[in-house]
Amino acid sequence: MLVTVYAPPDVYALELAAIFDVLACVRQHASPAVPNYVVRLVANTPAPLATRSGMTLLPAAGIAASDEPAQLLIVASSGSWKTPPAAEVVAWLKRHAAAATRFGSIGNGAFLLGAAGLLDGRRVTTHWECSAELRAAFPLARLEPDRIFVRDGPLFSSAGGAAAADLMLSLVEEDHGRELALAIARRLVLFMKRSGAQAQLSVQLATQSATRDPIQRVQQHVRDHMEADLSVTALAALAAMSPRNFARVFQQEAGMRPTDFVEQTRVNQAKRMLEESALPPQQIARLVGFSSTEAARRAFQRRAGTTMSRYRARLAATRDG
Repeated sequence: MLVTVYAPPDVYALELAAIFDVLACVRQHASPAVPNYVVRLVANTPAPLATRSGMTLLPAAGIAASDEPAQLLIVASSGSWKTPPAAEVVAWLKRHAAAATRFGSIGNGAFLLGAAGLLDGRRVTTHWECSAELRAAFPLARLEPDRIFVRDGPLFSSAGGAAAADLMLSLVEEDHGRELALAIARRLVLFMKRSGAQAQLSVQLATQSATRDPIQRVQQHVRDHMEADLSVTALAALAAMSPRNFARVFQQEAGMRPTDFVEQTRVNQAKRMLEESALPPQQIARLVGFSSTEAARRAFQRRAGTTMSRYRARLAATRDG
């Protein structure tokens, strides 16, 4: 399968590495019968391409000499995304997207697809920092700003950065099955193979932002013991603080109340179990520590905007589509 990756000027090297490394792992882990990906890097010209980080890459071709249609077209993002693309780039993207079985973008590469008229009426995401600008520039696109990647028919889009790896793993799973995608995730030491429904800015960032050891210890305890008593009183005792002082310090360190952190952590784990297991929602609610199915329903509605059953059904519909 031919994969063409378009790298705009000032491209982010991390995204390109994620694309190339994930697809290269297919050759290492798949059986000889599995079709390989042939990945080609294309830029505006064939001259050495300076990335945002200062790394220099050598494209396989410039767009003027890149006429072979690819089954998969990927548009990477750029530090210069506010600069409108040249007319020849827009024309090239239109032509190659029309010929591809699937096409899409990483991060603010969505702006290039939008300039080519490829986002109208489609569900799309981009990096959270530029989602407002994308909505303003392409009002006919159906923006989903909080997701790490989105699939809408042949179009895919992702949040950028490390989310490029999650997107590529989803494409590998679609082509070659979940077992191979998980094997590649393990090989690349990824924390998990995340679904597109995961939030770009998650409760995990609150965990990483805490600097005081008692708060870090409490956050780790919450993740490891979701079925336990995680009331403010119990967590304050674990931190050796009074409940009032603990709540104040936790808010300062994590940017949210302890009760919000606990609830969001439980909802996130419930999402993962809905994605990765066939367990019924009622059982998942118990396993992640909710006191009742009704408590889980209310929390999931607050944090995810839907019910657990509908969340799972939406995932199944997305995979089937």
